[in-house]
Amino acid sequence: MTVIKEEEGQDALNAHKSVRLPTTTSAAKFRQYLASIIVNLSSLCYGSIMAWPSPTLPLLTTDATPLGSGPMSEEEASWVGSLICLGALITTPLYGILQDRWGRKVAGYLVATLYVISWVLILLADNTALILVSRFIAGTGSSGTLVLCSSYVSEMAQDDIRGTLGSFLLFFINAGILFTYVLGSYVPYTALNLAGLALPLFFAASFFFLPESPVFLISKDRRQDALQSLRWFRVGISDQVIEEEFQKISERNKESSPSGDGKKVSFGEIFSSPATKKGFIISVFLCANQQFSGIFAILSFTVNIFQESGSSMSANLATILVGAVQFLGSYFGTLLIDRAGRRILMITSNGVVSTSLGILSGYFFLKQLGINMARYGWVPVACLCGHIFFFAVGLGPVPYVVVSEIMAPRVQSLAITVSVCTIWGLAFLLTKTFVNIQGLLGVHGVYGMFSTACTIGTLFATYYMVETKNKSLEVILKELGGNEKRQGKDSTSSNSEEDTTAV
Repeated sequence: MTVIKEEEGQDALNAHKSVRLPTTTSAAKFRQYLASIIVNLSSLCYGSIMAWPSPTLPLLTTDATPLGSGPMSEEEASWVGSLICLGALITTPLYGILQDRWGRKVAGYLVATLYVISWVLILLADNTALILVSRFIAGTGSSGTLVLCSSYVSEMAQDDIRGTLGSFLLFFINAGILFTYVLGSYVPYTALNLAGLALPLFFAASFFFLPESPVFLISKDRRQDALQSLRWFRVGISDQVIEEEFQKISERNKESSPSGDGKKVSFGEIFSSPATKKGFIISVFLCANQQFSGIFAILSFTVNIFQESGSSMSANLATILVGAVQFLGSYFGTLLIDRAGRRILMITSNGVVSTSLGILSGYFFLKQLGINMARYGWVPVACLCGHIFFFAVGLGPVPYVVVSEIMAPRVQSLAITVSVCTIWGLAFLLTKTFVNIQGLLGVHGVYGMFSTACTIGTLFATYYMVETKNKSLEVILKELGGNEKRQGKDSTSSNSEEDTTAV
């Protein structure tokens, strides 16, 4: 009788252990979405200040310029667009150090401050030199935005919504671009700048109410603060589940600081294991793929392409249309990234962008040969819209999402820094040398080059990139190291042996 009762008690205990506690709640997801929106207000600031030259340069390069020093030259105007990339390239490595030492909150406030300084300088500028200084400072804030949003969101988001929240980065950048395009077409120069200044002030005020990243707090051995932060993001979830997640984060932190010796991570450590090596190659390639999609060339020649089509649409309306297509594409990207997955979006996006650029290249080549293309004027407009939309769906957001979720904790900060530097470095290089490349290859040759690059990107995503959708970091690293498939085979073999024994 006693034995029976003990067995019943053990069965009840096992049944209790087998009950899976809920790992998420609607309230927890709401807070994570809210936090992602607030931190990505800095992305809205970045998009707004990045798009600023589009509606303002036509004014600043004419005699009606508000600058006392007179109209800008073509060379000065080219620096207005490229200096933001140069400022970002130089300061990106500093944000990795700053975030690791003082936290994500301090980094966010610094980003907001730099944006405010940039807008104030634009408002006060009476000469071209001050405008150029403001653009460089804007670049230092922009680099912080990419590093801050990628790390903060990936560190607080749950696996099943991590991709969607990560894609908010490009969504809000494109929202900022559209904001400036629309406002710049209808309000005076000073009013546009004042509206731009309001954005970082609103971001700083909103960011104040968010908790520090639990990952950062654990790295500083602030256990109670980290638990409090995690409970804020996981509201409504049981303490047991939160404790389990806390332990996982703590274990990852120990991995990132072996022996507790505080030793700095060397670049060679990235290549110390198959998993980190493959993850790094994927991260850097996706960032390069994004820039070699020709997005800067397409955006630079938006008005020209509309003119080639014979459209009577004004330059302002054309830029607003482009901004709207970008925004719509990034919206679909946020919907699809956790449903379709990162890999399929990169394959599809690269494929459509490559095709659009190839057709565009062929169109300009035939036109250069003297063939009358008037009846096909709709072709470049269709290619333009297709390119921009599908870039925003995949090539735009996916690199930022994957870079933040594919690297081992020990080398994650360094890998993200190198990847973001790749983006800014290529953006600066392509922006400054585009005219020279066009002179060498011709318009059709430039688009053909970008089309080829996207074809290579399609092959890379198909045969080398791993899918990270809804996967934990542990599973992703195993798959990168080739262990996932091998473990699956071992498990299958083991199960077969058990079945045979049972028979």
